Amino acid sequence: MKIRYLDASDIDKNWLLDYSTHYEYLKDQNAYIAFIHINEVKFNVFVDYNDSDEILISNGYKCLMYMPIDKNWCLSVFTDSKLNVKEWYFDITKDNNVDSRGIPFYTDMFLDVVVDPDMTIVVLDKDELDSAVEMNLITHDEYETTIKSSEELINSVINKSEFMHDYINMELLRLNNGKLYQQV
Repeated sequence: MKIRYLDASDIDKNWLLDYSTHYEYLKDQNAYIAFIHINEVKFNVFVDYNDSDEILISNGYKCLMYMPIDKNWCLSVFTDSKLNVKEWYFDITKDNNVDSRGIPFYTDMFLDVVVDPDMTIVVLDKDELDSAVEMNLITHDEYETTIKSSEELINSVINKSEFMHDYINMELLRLNNGKLYQQV
């Protein structure tokens, strides 16, 4: 299990050379949202499943993260510089919280659910989740909760086009136009 921060402070700086970020709490949704503008990368990052050659991260690309406190997932929406969605990437999480510094974070539970622009759903890293329970890195209950959370996510969130398209696109535009970035 890895801790991931919405301020992007845990991202590997070997490939990410310069970025700016902004995050805020959405009280009416009990969720945090973050917007990351990728200014410069050392090399492009590509979609890493289904033999794709699609660029996921490059200079000028953006990422919106949406983390509901009371759910077991965190969404990262990767876009190009014109806000065309490249991928919706859901980390299945153990918990979503805020640390003592006030920075939102989640505990990644290995399993991921990815949706491409054609709405094809791919579940990734089930083998890592299986290994984690076999090696006693997680409990059987945590394993079952992770599987159940991924199924609920697919059935109740991903299949809701108003969230996947309308709401996320509205937030991308709002955050992009706000120019509310903290230079890192």
